[in-house]
Amino acid sequence: MTVRAFLSLAPSRALALAALLAVAWPGSARAYRTSQDSLFNQRNGITGPVAFEPLPVRYTLFRGPSALALADVERATREAFLTWTRPSCSALEIEGGGFAGTAAIYGDDRNVVEWVEDGTWRARGFSGFTIGVTTNQLLRVGDRWTFDESDMELNADDFRWVIDGGTGEADPVDVQGLVVHEAGHFVGLLHTCEPSAQDGAPACASGGEPETMWPRYTGENQRTLEPDDVAGICFLYPAPGCATEGCPPGQRCVMDACVPEDAGLPSRDAGTPTDAGARVVDGGVQRDAGPAPEERGGCGCRVGRRAAHPGWLALLALLLLRRRRL
Repeated sequence: MTVRAFLSLAPSRALALAALLAVAWPGSARAYRTSQDSLFNQRNGITGPVAFEPLPVRYTLFRGPSALALADVERATREAFLTWTRPSCSALEIEGGGFAGTAAIYGDDRNVVEWVEDGTWRARGFSGFTIGVTTNQLLRVGDRWTFDESDMELNADDFRWVIDGGTGEADPVDVQGLVVHEAGHFVGLLHTCEPSAQDGAPACASGGEPETMWPRYTGENQRTLEPDDVAGICFLYPAPGCATEGCPPGQRCVMDACVPEDAGLPSRDAGTPTDAGARVVDGGVQRDAGPAPEERGGCGCRVGRRAAHPGWLALLALLLLRRRRL
């Protein structure tokens, strides 16, 4: 199974649409979300925490923006990934970051980060307003789901990238800030909210404080993690033993993971869908199955099928009959 997450934005490129979204995003969003919170996943038997195992997660880089020194790109990307390993309540380990000769190819069991700068971004089925796309390959192992592969594709056809000094208008884009967000998807987190509350997500707050896993790029401030992000990564990759060993000062034990005192109690129940026809996901593998959610100014996921792994055949007939878009 393939899950794809998009990050888009460029208010300078779509001012009228951005103004519309400022009015259309009511409510609040202060809780992490993972694959098991997706209503689509729940309907299709994807249950429980979905994470990489065994650790560490290893990735390579393939091609950086040509205007930047490769050493700087490698350093900023590595720092972005390591940001997710630093909470003391998490056991997540990530290694790699060097350049290799392998592009992002779905289904090759390699975790790859690639800047697309050869004029093929739209040919890959992505909108010119989309800055980054992360694709997760899910694998069923026994009675649980894990990540078999994650690939990150970044748009250098339509956006200029810098090591420092990126702006919230995505002109230019900050390498570290953008990759921190996409790395959250890479290891299993969803957006904390969605513009129209798609797939059981809360609606993004109008005028709310942007967060790391906010579905729109907001600049360098996405380099750091919020309490929700810490709670989410520690839920997916918990450090062992806090139920018996306790937590350091300023943290408390939630679901056998230490989280900050002000992180709140996460809800693991995404609710029961009552409007299944209103929230749909593309159930096929083609990339051009209609306009992507990001063309409406938000971000979203697409789910496709990957028949090469055990456990997928049980869902194949269902997904062929139900073509949906988040």
